[in-house]
Amino acid sequence: MPLCPVCGRELAPEAHGPDGYLCKCGEVIADRLVAEPFEGCTHGLNCNCGRERRKRN
Repeated sequence: MPLCPVCGRELAPEAHGPDGYLCKCGEVIADRLVAEPFEGCTHGLNCNCGRERRKRN
């Protein structure tokens, strides 16, 4: 389940609208900004936020 990058809550599939996800914290999160907990860092390969990006096979 995707996570909100602002507050860290799980985003339910029924909370998805035309503009993205509507989180319970009140923010509208675009699809490209959603954090996938099992995908690695959403910032790209050269990010230094501390999360390691996993390679896909």
